[in-house]
Amino acid sequence: MHDAQLQVIRVCENCTELVATLAIEHLTDKLIAEEQAAGLSPRVATRALFEHEYRAQAHFGELEDNLDQAVGDATRIVETTHTSLLSKLLALIFGTSATMTAGEALDELAKIIAETPDEIRQLLDEAATELRDALQTAFAVSAGTAYQEYVRQGGLKPRSPLELGPRAGLLATPPVTRSWTWITQKTQEHLAQPAVALGGPLTKEALVEELVEKIKPAGAVDQARQSVHVATGVARNETGADLEASECYASELLDGATCAACAAVDGKKYDSLEEATNEYAFGYYSACRGFARCRGSLLFLYDLGE
Repeated sequence: MHDAQLQVIRVCENCTELVATLAIEHLTDKLIAEEQAAGLSPRVATRALFEHEYRAQAHFGELEDNLDQAVGDATRIVETTHTSLLSKLLALIFGTSATMTAGEALDELAKIIAETPDEIRQLLDEAATELRDALQTAFAVSAGTAYQEYVRQGGLKPRSPLELGPRAGLLATPPVTRSWTWITQKTQEHLAQPAVALGGPLTKEALVEELVEKIKPAGAVDQARQSVHVATGVARNETGADLEASECYASELLDGATCAACAAVDGKKYDSLEEATNEYAFGYYSACRGFARCRGSLLFLYDLGE
């Protein structure tokens, strides 16, 4: 056989492999779309469901919607609080003055930082309470969906009244406090700039306009989102433990931006509930590079004596 003929054969073999690969990718994409349309898979899915995910009766579309709703509620609370805190801070700095120098504004800001005014404390307390309630709701909804997975598997045990309890306050306070700290820090940095110090008298209206563009609540929003992930993940863990799950699996299907560590654990079957909840101790994969930004969670199957 001539070299030219051998080359043609090799090319044909490569073409066959390519066609097979493209066909598999097409069928996989079609399957993912069908699972998404049925509510079994989330919009962010990059793979088809594993066999145990079918058996677990998890409706990832619902899980995704619930998580997005909870994150949206937390984001709204933090952003509204951020706006209120910035507005109140500038009102306190200026008081009854129509204008003031940057130095005078810095002096007033220093007093406010040294002793947080009652008006600010009230805003912080109200925001923390609202976020705490939102986290408790997110926990309850997540626990409810985890229980429904048990019911769809054929479970009959009554649902236990699980609660996030005092942990909700511990998760709610840091994002709110971070917002206040960020606002005061960035306001101080702005007023200390030479261009601002030498730029003549300041008005509250002009300063508000500048700081609204400069000071964003992204950090506090991110922290609140992480608190939501913890609340919802812990709810799943505690529901699985309460119902005495017999099989536990890691699932990163809900995480559309999966890191290498989470991708590696996706689909892992654990030898015990204890091992699983140790790796997902706070509701997300402990080795995730994004920490509590992780949207991964545990799936549970139950030995119902069938």
